[in-house]
Amino acid sequence: MHNQDFDYAQHDDDAELPNGESQINDLHTLCESLKTQNESLVGETSLLWLSPDVLEEEDGFNLREYSRPDTVAHIQSLKEAWKNGTQLPPLEVKIENGRCYVRDGHCRLRAARLAIEEGAPIKRIPVIELSGSAEASSLRILTSNQQLKLTLMQRARGYKRLRDLGWTDQKIGKHICKTDTHVRETIRLLTLPERLQDLISQDVISPDMASKMFARYGEKAVDYIDDAYEKQKKLHEELLEQDPNKSAPIKVSTKHIAVPAPRITKKMVSSMSTSVRSIHDVFEGSAKVDSDAGVVDLKLPLELYEQFMTMAKTLKEVSEVPSSTDRNGPDGASTQSQTGTAKAEVIQIGTARKTG
Repeated sequence: MHNQDFDYAQHDDDAELPNGESQINDLHTLCESLKTQNESLVGETSLLWLSPDVLEEEDGFNLREYSRPDTVAHIQSLKEAWKNGTQLPPLEVKIENGRCYVRDGHCRLRAARLAIEEGAPIKRIPVIELSGSAEASSLRILTSNQQLKLTLMQRARGYKRLRDLGWTDQKIGKHICKTDTHVRETIRLLTLPERLQDLISQDVISPDMASKMFARYGEKAVDYIDDAYEKQKKLHEELLEQDPNKSAPIKVSTKHIAVPAPRITKKMVSSMSTSVRSIHDVFEGSAKVDSDAGVVDLKLPLELYEQFMTMAKTLKEVSEVPSSTDRNGPDGASTQSQTGTAKAEVIQIGTARKTG
């Protein structure tokens, strides 16, 4: 039990009933009574009530995509809450040059306006002023617990906004309880083609797959993924025709991606040969063999290490291409899908693990 530094019995005589019970039944009167004992017991906020017509949204400030189905559903649920008289948290606003901009509560504002259009008797909604800098406003939209969860791409844009304001990745991570690696890798998604960013936002592809595909195939990755997406959409439509109740989100993973088989050219062979000779020279010159431990200590120049990893990656791509026998079933017949068409060649997307 917490120690109390005030005494409810110490109200004025006219605030007491004959049996000693207090006749204070509203918050304002209680606060006034407590302040007579100790002003530190009562604090005040800048909670005010404003017409939704006074509030504005700053273009580009909110990270949300209002056309997303989950966002639309979220706003609709808030609209019903307004219409039912549910007490929602106040919106946070920032005053700039005589204009009142929303900093947290964009969905609540849009929902209130929809409720008014449908006849809800809403005159004003609660607001409080968000004090602080532009950084505080940008951070607030990332940390609010009252809002619909942000998608990864929305968070990426939020992190980038803070970085542009001069924040380090470490500082951003500390304020959102994430690692600086998470911040850095998330922001890096913004370097992907816009189409891949859209598919990540729609939860069609994973950020990891999109990054690996783009690193390997560049802009061509968009075509490969889009081709797989169209095939998955067609298959999804066929399944719905067979069973309208069997609905599932469309997903594209590496097993759906068909890419041209890589080829080892003469130029690549020449480059590999040069790299192998260079690595051999380093082995002879600096390798320290510990026969008892069964290990070799070696300092390999970074340039040769990168050449080796590139060479290994190329060989890995070639080895992963399914052969004609791999694509055949046990009886030698070509493997068929349920729709009667042959399966496409598939190359698994992976990355070499750096060691040493």
